Amino acid sequence: MSSDKGGKGLKKKLGSFLNLGRREVISALYELVEQRDRAGGAVRPGRRQRMGVPFGRRQRGRSMGVPFGRGCPFGRGWSMGVLLGGGRVIGLSRLEGLVVALWEERRAGGAGGSAMQRMRAMFREEGLRPRQQKRVKALYYQWLSREAMVEYAVEVGAPGGIIPVLAGPVRLLASRVLSGDLSPREAAAKVPWMDWERVRGVPVEVRGMEDVPRRLELLGSIPPWLARRLWEVLGEEAQPCLEGLMGRPRVTLRANLLWGDRERLAQALAEEGISTRPTEFASQGLLLERPAQLLRTKAYGRGAFELQDEASQLVAELVAPPKGGLVLDACAGAGGKALSLAGMVGPGGRVVALDNSASRLADLRRRARRAGASHVEGFRVPADSWPPRIVELARRADRILVDAPCSGLGSLRRNPDLRARIDPNELRRLRGIQVSLLERAGRVLAPGAQLIYATCTFLPEENAEVVAEVCARIPELELLPVAEVLGDGGAGEKPLSFLRAGEQALPFLCEGGRFFQTLPHRHGMDGFFAAVLRRRNPGEAG
Repeated sequence: MSSDKGGKGLKKKLGSFLNLGRREVISALYELVEQRDRAGGAVRPGRRQRMGVPFGRRQRGRSMGVPFGRGCPFGRGWSMGVLLGGGRVIGLSRLEGLVVALWEERRAGGAGGSAMQRMRAMFREEGLRPRQQKRVKALYYQWLSREAMVEYAVEVGAPGGIIPVLAGPVRLLASRVLSGDLSPREAAAKVPWMDWERVRGVPVEVRGMEDVPRRLELLGSIPPWLARRLWEVLGEEAQPCLEGLMGRPRVTLRANLLWGDRERLAQALAEEGISTRPTEFASQGLLLERPAQLLRTKAYGRGAFELQDEASQLVAELVAPPKGGLVLDACAGAGGKALSLAGMVGPGGRVVALDNSASRLADLRRRARRAGASHVEGFRVPADSWPPRIVELARRADRILVDAPCSGLGSLRRNPDLRARIDPNELRRLRGIQVSLLERAGRVLAPGAQLIYATCTFLPEENAEVVAEVCARIPELELLPVAEVLGDGGAGEKPLSFLRAGEQALPFLCEGGRFFQTLPHRHGMDGFFAAVLRRRNPGEAG
């Protein structure tokens, strides 16, 4: 805050108000800051005050301005309103205050990276225990996943607006009321001037809106252009799909076949007091029935399982590599599918995992060591080309998987901050990358070998249209209808495991059985797409 006389006077007056009850403080704070705003001296963070200070710098000594108990996580000089206790005045807990701090930092653009990366930085600096971390993550993701509806609820619940001091705290309370985590009565005890009953009724109001794109925009907290696009693509399924993406994802495990199958894994976890049940379709998947500290189990330490959504497991099964075969994972990331494929090819096979990120490959190697997958090899490659050694390996591969970078719309419930990062320009950029990666793999694919293209989205411009464009560029490639691949295991072998239920596999097929697509509201999984391509043998008719 500036050092002008008005600022000092306001600070002195606010200090005296701390002797009042909470409601009186809120009213007085509201009135005083409104007066200052009208006088042209609105409370705003300065350049140093805009959230850019690392979490670790703390104010020395005890200050009434520290809202979160252990010190303001954004250091000295935060906006006067917050330092004077916007969160503290309305009775936020320390953890709730940290959630508000994350939101404020994101809004101010003070840090890059994903929501999870920002949270991890905060967890380290604040020394939070696992249970506290889980609470902060739940509250923050809950807020991000319904941010547009929260904004709308605040508008209708406080028609007169909210002072900057309370912008974050009130939105957090609104998020909790919308989710049913907090009752209107409890919220009113903290902020009495909000119409919390009206806030609670917002979801019903939104679902009744006749303007469908606007309804989708608020229900899914997605930008207007994306709401219109989903309505064009999914039609009447757009709303249930978005609502499926709002839910909490199931915790799904995949047994490491190099260690044992899922029956052995279920027994090992049961001995540690953890209850699971088999996934409906993925052959080695288990669903966690009750919350548990999975990463602290002996089974996890022995490399018996990985956490992997069932849809992602099914994509790996669709690759269907032969035992002892060579598989190239062209966009391996941290290695979830590569490790799954390692179990399928067995120790006598080979999985070559490519990525352009050294940190992701380091994660892959660490996970491969824990899984006992010594036949998984990670290579860092440029984003726009493969070196000759990799091209030679690709020419000999039985299968190439291109799990391409995409908008990630099918995994919004795991990555709610993607909503704010995707735009039409980003989609066009991603489309160029997807076409380039698939074409690069298609041109070196061996005759008779298969190329699997996968994304975690349901937009045609990232899926079927990419496949069609690459097939037009490389006439030797043919699209194998997924319905046929599922019928013979992809290579004349026994049917894939998720066909064991017969017709139950049909919900995964789309466009006449040509493609594989999961949707959260239909299958309870992330939204994944996959297509299978094959290079014709020389002389084979097209």
